[in-house]
Amino acid sequence: MATETRKGSKSKQVSITNVGPIGRIDIPIPESGVVVFRGNNGAGKSTAINAVDALVTGNTKSLSLRDGSLKGTVEGFGVTINVSNKRCNKSGSLEVEGIEQRIDLVGLIDPGILDHVAADKARIKALASLSGVAPTRQLFEGLGLDPHELNELLNRVPLSGRDIVEAARDIKRQLENWAREREEAALTANGRAESARLRAEGADLTVEKDAGKVKAVVAETQRDFVTAANRRAFGLEQARKFERAKEDLARVDLETGWSADDAAKAWKKVQEGAASLAEADNEIESLCRTLDAMKLARGRIAGEHADANAEFKRIQTRDDARARLAAAVESFKAEDFPSETDVAELDRKARQAVEAVSAAERAREAEAAIKEAREQREAAEFHADEGRRLRAVAKRTDAIVSESINAPGLRVEDGRLVTDTKRGATFFGNLSAGERTRHALNLGVARVGRGGLLALPQEFWEGLDGTARAEIVGHAKEFGVVVLTAEASETVGDNPITAQVYGAA
Repeated sequence: MATETRKGSKSKQVSITNVGPIGRIDIPIPESGVVVFRGNNGAGKSTAINAVDALVTGNTKSLSLRDGSLKGTVEGFGVTINVSNKRCNKSGSLEVEGIEQRIDLVGLIDPGILDHVAADKARIKALASLSGVAPTRQLFEGLGLDPHELNELLNRVPLSGRDIVEAARDIKRQLENWAREREEAALTANGRAESARLRAEGADLTVEKDAGKVKAVVAETQRDFVTAANRRAFGLEQARKFERAKEDLARVDLETGWSADDAAKAWKKVQEGAASLAEADNEIESLCRTLDAMKLARGRIAGEHADANAEFKRIQTRDDARARLAAAVESFKAEDFPSETDVAELDRKARQAVEAVSAAERAREAEAAIKEAREQREAAEFHADEGRRLRAVAKRTDAIVSESINAPGLRVEDGRLVTDTKRGATFFGNLSAGERTRHALNLGVARVGRGGLLALPQEFWEGLDGTARAEIVGHAKEFGVVVLTAEASETVGDNPITAQVYGAA
């Protein structure tokens, strides 16, 4: 319940006559402070508060005529309410600038829940309900998501039929789930990046990596090696043949006692034999007398000639063979065959070329691993950034709820009601009762304005000690509001109910 009197208003009390159990009561309305109704249970303390509420809200449904009375009235703030058995009539011009419904300050100060988190949830839900803000797509567009993300989010978290607190809670959970998925993806990508980095570690990236080029080198070096090895094998075989030819030549020279003029001597004998044979033929023709003797001589000479010719051919054959052996020896000496060192060097080069193929493959794999590591790190950074972004968006749901509850000095963080004190950000539930009361009255003033009326339930007021009550009086005067409350007490004099400004002399 709230009123704010116009400047210059002289309304300083509310009078109630013959309403409910009340016969007559005049309620002092100070500029600010606490007004306490006192009386036994059933004396009409709640009726008095409802009557004041009826003056400023026009809600007279709770007012009834006192038994045995013909007429009842409630007067104050320039308004009179006439109460009868049939109906209530309101007349006059209400001297107020604003009217608000009753605010449950007690529920904000102490909702009666031991668990602090649950108590804050109850406080936030009550404030959100009081604000009347419904969860809508337009409201959550303030999260800053792109339209596609917002569509996906609201498909997962329907808003219809829900209050702002529940909707914001589930939206925050969904955003945090998405953030965790991104964070896990970032961890996975970082793991893959590290694995790829380790695969590339130690690889020589300066080697020739072109597969075609290194394979061409392998083919060339292997071809050179095979050619040299074959030529060396051929040379070794030729060397063996050379040694055998040398041995055969030496044996021929030894067996025949060969000298360079043997053939000339034999040829000379052949010529001499031919001359003798011609001379003999001439003598045969001229000396027929001695034919038989000469035939015999001719046969002897012909035999000698045949022997000389055979010796010549033998010597010629021997010389031809020796010449061939000598030519073979000379040809072997003239040809330059690869040495064992040459072949070993070519073999080493061929093996190096094969190793170069493996090195090139390792280098290509290392480059691919480096590229993969870079891409995975970039992916990890992207997922991490997305995770942070979604975490920030999730936290903005608290800001949306904070704006929705419209509670000055209070905000929502991770489902808790928080305020700033000299100690820094502090949970509302961790404040002292006096601090919570001050915030509650501040909220009430924000709703009703200075000079307004606020109500505190009787049971709450009765549970406060003198110090706490004095703090409420101080807060009410600081904020310029009037607090109406009640407490049970014994009847004093003829009046079953009284109204007093708390702390007034």
